[in-house]
Amino acid sequence: MRFQGTITEWRDEQGYGFVTQNGDGRRVFVHVRNFARRGRRPVEGDAVTYRLGMQNGRECALDVQYAASVGGAARMSLAAGRSGSLWAWLASLYITLLTVAVVMGSLPWTVLGYMAAMNALSYVAYALDKRAARNDGWRTPEARLHFIDLLGGWPGGLLAQKRLRHKTGKQSFQIAYRVTVLLHLTAVIWLFSSYGASVRAALFAAG
Repeated sequence: MRFQGTITEWRDEQGYGFVTQNGDGRRVFVHVRNFARRGRRPVEGDAVTYRLGMQNGRECALDVQYAASVGGAARMSLAAGRSGSLWAWLASLYITLLTVAVVMGSLPWTVLGYMAAMNALSYVAYALDKRAARNDGWRTPEARLHFIDLLGGWPGGLLAQKRLRHKTGKQSFQIAYRVTVLLHLTAVIWLFSSYGASVRAALFAAG
């Protein structure tokens, strides 16, 4: 017998959450490995159908499927893929233009060193937070991840999100991340405008 419910709690880093069953409000444990299809990651608010069973001595949801139609699920997956590709393309374009600016003499070479360091730091910060989430360890505050990305580490942060599958299912984090990227790009555009000429001169003097 299959039941219907809604994912009312989801801990993406740990890969599990709870489904609230329609009708009686019963909460049932669900693990990501028990989803019939391993496409997109579950998020809170997803409507699902499932069977009840036992695993590791506890009742849980098995053979979990999204309640959306196959066509609807495919469209959501396609939209998510396009969004991810857009941000990856933006990161590649940003790195390319920044490198060209340095080679052409518009920015000192120290800028590339700084950006490499910030992106490495961002990737490591995400990786440490992912490991802490799996081991119930001390987590890296999200504000710190956003701050590193704001200072220029956002391409490294994006790479970590995709490769480590970390924070990709948390909508509030993704919104804040994108705002952070836009703020950083706005600052870079200002730097190359006439208003940022004095700052560019200071960078050359320091470099």
